[in-house]
Amino acid sequence: MKKVILDCDTGVDDAQAIMLALGSSDVDLIAITCVFGNMDVEQAAQNTARVLQAAGRMDIPVFVGCHKPLIKIPLVYTDFSDATNYHGIDGLGDAPEATVEEPPYSKIIRDKAASVALCDLINQYPHEITLVATAPLTNVAMAFRLDRSVAGKLKDMYIMGE
Repeated sequence: MKKVILDCDTGVDDAQAIMLALGSSDVDLIAITCVFGNMDVEQAAQNTARVLQAAGRMDIPVFVGCHKPLIKIPLVYTDFSDATNYHGIDGLGDAPEATVEEPPYSKIIRDKAASVALCDLINQYPHEITLVATAPLTNVAMAFRLDRSVAGKLKDMYIMGE
């Protein structure tokens, strides 16, 4: 079974990626790190918690990461700053909460920074972690800056990008 960390900016697409990982018998999803992208990082973390709650997997820790890019690069194709016109205001298609229970944010979102959590987990499981990055790579870049050895300790890394 593959130990996987998913680094995402949970909108509708990343919610599907989380559910696919959870549904796979070959994947042990050990953590999810969140970064700004489709929306701000706090909303991405809350969306991740909502997806995990709906899936009954409140055992998977969620770590909040970078709030902005390391450097500011003007967008070339358009002037929008988020993906609310694709993913809705909340990033999950403006879907109502799946339950009337209190949202799980405080139960599942950890205080440790995502980049630190990435370093800790990769060092804990050297050459066993598959990192799947479906969002801006800022958390990954920060982890690699914090501990230059972690890049060489990954088993695999998959990036959604061009």
